[in-house]
Amino acid sequence: MKKAFSLFLLFIFLLTSTANAQMERLAGDSIMLTFDGTTACCDVMIATTDLKGDISATIKLMDGSTCINSWRKVAYGYLSFTDSTTSVKKGKSYTLTVTYSVNGVTQPSLSTSATCK
Repeated sequence: MKKAFSLFLLFIFLLTSTANAQMERLAGDSIMLTFDGTTACCDVMIATTDLKGDISATIKLMDGSTCINSWRKVAYGYLSFTDSTTSVKKGKSYTLTVTYSVNGVTQPSLSTSATCK
């Protein structure tokens, strides 16, 4: 249920975001880090402006300078990623980062932080 709600919020954010003029990117590239108890829920959406082009992304969940989990994803035109990790502890802050390229051109990274409560 929490994952479905998170995806719904991401979809709404994607629809309501303002236009971004960066080459090969669509408004609304988004990243979200939420917690369900001691499970970190990681959600990422990236789209190219014309829904064409190769997207290559590395997604990392960090505890300070320690990588808790990482994923490497590739997609064409649109990347939608959702996964979870049970390696988190209540009271600690975590950062979810995404470094990616579109058609081999590095794009500005995405990042968000949250505290497991």
